[in-house]
Amino acid sequence: MSTETLESSGIDIEYRDFEKNKKNGSQSEKVQRRHFSRHHHDIAGFRRKLATLASLSFLGALRAAPSEELPKRRQGDDSWRQTPRAETPGERRPSKIENGKDGAARTNPGKEKPGRREWLVAGFALMALVSSVVLLGALHVTGQFVVLTFSALAFAALFLPMFDEGRSQSAKDSWRKLVRFPLFWLGLALLALMLVQGLNPDYLVVTRAYSFRVHPMRPHVPWLPSGVSAPFELETAPGGMNAFRQMVMFGAPWLLLCALWVGVARRRVFFALGWGLMLFAFLFSTHGIWLRITGAQDFMGYHTLAEAAFFSTFPYQNNAGGWLSLAFAVACALGLRHWGRTADVRAPSGPHLLCAAFALSYALASICTLSFGGMLTTSALLFVATPAAILWLLWLKGVNRRAVLGGGVAVSLLALLVTVFFASMDLRSAQNKLERKFQLVETSRVDDRAPFRQATWDIITYRDNEHLWSGWGAGSYQWISPPFYKRLPAFQAKKSSPAKRSHHATCDWLEMLAEWGLLGMAIVVAAFAWVLGHLLRQWRRWTPATLVLVAAMLLYMGHSWMESLNYSMPVLCLAAFVTMLAMKFSLSSRSGKSGGHGHLPYSSFSSTFRDNSNGGNLHSQRQKKDRIQARDDGAEAAGHSTGHHRHHSHHAHHSYSRRSRHSSRSHPQAGSHAPEADQAGEDPLSI
Repeated sequence: MSTETLESSGIDIEYRDFEKNKKNGSQSEKVQRRHFSRHHHDIAGFRRKLATLASLSFLGALRAAPSEELPKRRQGDDSWRQTPRAETPGERRPSKIENGKDGAARTNPGKEKPGRREWLVAGFALMALVSSVVLLGALHVTGQFVVLTFSALAFAALFLPMFDEGRSQSAKDSWRKLVRFPLFWLGLALLALMLVQGLNPDYLVVTRAYSFRVHPMRPHVPWLPSGVSAPFELETAPGGMNAFRQMVMFGAPWLLLCALWVGVARRRVFFALGWGLMLFAFLFSTHGIWLRITGAQDFMGYHTLAEAAFFSTFPYQNNAGGWLSLAFAVACALGLRHWGRTADVRAPSGPHLLCAAFALSYALASICTLSFGGMLTTSALLFVATPAAILWLLWLKGVNRRAVLGGGVAVSLLALLVTVFFASMDLRSAQNKLERKFQLVETSRVDDRAPFRQATWDIITYRDNEHLWSGWGAGSYQWISPPFYKRLPAFQAKKSSPAKRSHHATCDWLEMLAEWGLLGMAIVVAAFAWVLGHLLRQWRRWTPATLVLVAAMLLYMGHSWMESLNYSMPVLCLAAFVTMLAMKFSLSSRSGKSGGHGHLPYSSFSSTFRDNSNGGNLHSQRQKKDRIQARDDGAEAAGHSTGHHRHHSHHAHHSYSRRSRHSSRSHPQAGSHAPEADQAGEDPLSI
């Protein structure tokens, strides 16, 4: 017998032997089926080889003959290697965010670099936060307009065109997210109320050299909210203030809040923002502590008393205390997040120790501010909220010997720093102030801010609640309050002149009610209710950092009852940043992991993401189940002695192989990006 090839000869011999054995009946059924199986496999292999040779020759012909449909080869471009493919009806082409530069699906979209839009928004936001403190606490008009400019640039960056290969979201997506943000509409409504009050005044302020007088006038539209017509800026006391200037003061934090919510979608950017803020806050607190140690009494050319009312660049110590307490919360939140990430690899040290040192410096600086509210708020965060968050993190991650050793060394160094601080610092002023406050509470059962709140309540209830619903007008408190202060004994002097003068009520909630009425306070309460409701709906995804930030927000609201914080641009801008950290940065990912620099979570848990939290995807899990089922079928078939059951098991294996190949064609890559199940529990850019 002559044969052309070895393969065809073998096949022919086996087939002739099978026919011969079938006729003669000299072999058993088992041997016959084994020969038939070998014949079947060899035929299939031979056909596959022929198909491969044909396809290679066809591709070689295509490559040799240039075609107009194929893209031309360019330097550094590999797209010419890919053959264009016709799209089927209803098929969705992957977007640039899902694909890499070469068109291939990214295995982990959460690890891609943030787009230019995010970094631009974050950069302008950081400049707004820093400039509000550097420019004398944004007390003067120039500093307020600078902060407003940076906040407006951060907001405008949401809609600028970006050319970074699809990593940045489009301007249309930014607009869609903005219109779905409730705080955008609530802030817009509050600014509209201020504008109506400023354009419809019912009082006129006439200023003189060192005094002013308020004259009543008829409003333009009686049924609309009215306000006070006052100067925008004055060089002499008490300074300028009206509705338009208050729109500048509250508009900058509102723009900053909206820009961070819409424009920043990755924790990596929030980490960079937080570290930039912490470094600046460390320089700020160091400068303030140095001024207290040296006993400086001059502030920007102005001479102050022994108990200086300023701290570093803040003209008022109470505003500095509130700002430092919020900075303390930011440092603790970033430290807890870093510690939670390094605890997985059992690292005894890391960036969290530096965050702890920064937080301690802010706590020491809050003592130097001589602000009772600032010291009380920071103490609550230091001794209550932070230890609770640390215990929660230890319960989640566990305790190891190296971490305990590193923590002990860090605590020893921090204790040494505190000892040096108290040994070199004269704290008699802070001690005297605390003693006076506690003594007043013991004797009169009230604090020293009670007369200010009483005067503000008299303003609210003037003439049978005449201004209760619409208020006296934005920016009207410092012009309306002096006559009401004179009526109270706590503010009367011997010569019928006020013993105390205050531009604010030192209680923000009552001052807002006096200026904006119940209409404006309803907007403010709705904003706080939405933020707290959003956090409570996500309580299953809270992390220890969330606990510290939420505690800081609640303490800030309580601190605003004792001192004036919301009318300070630096404090209000930092409060907006802390709110964004609490709502987006500190929540855990959908896979239950608190680490990672991926996209930020927005909605609740999903069963799809719970399936992917083990590191695999749905396709690999289906393949694993099919392999287990095929193995069980094979084991069951092996228990039988007849050849019929073994033949059935053999065909079951082939059916499984065909099913797995079909599944692999429907899922080209096990780690590819799919719209319904993102890798590692990361969210797409759709917050």
